[in-house]
Amino acid sequence: MANADSAAQTLADLPATVSGRAPCAKTGSNNFTRIYFPRPFQSVPDVVPGIQDFSGTWRVVAIIGLTSEYVDLTTNYWHVGNMFTYIAVGQLAD
Repeated sequence: MANADSAAQTLADLPATVSGRAPCAKTGSNNFTRIYFPRPFQSVPDVVPGIQDFSGTWRVVAIIGLTSEYVDLTTNYWHVGNMFTYIAVGQLAD
């Protein structure tokens, strides 16, 4: 029984990974979008963002705002139909 409890606690302690996609929103010369996480994190997660153009080239994306509930992303590359992507890693809130 102790081993099962220990294994369950270890799984509970593992960080959660949440990924998603959102369409770009054009604002001026930069591209901005706010992506809400499906569930909030206990604290601000680590986020890796990215955007691919239509030829498959990865473009630079900057995180300009990050909370436990959402991430704000911008890029200087914009084209209709492009999608921001992200991977957030952290402990999910209960």
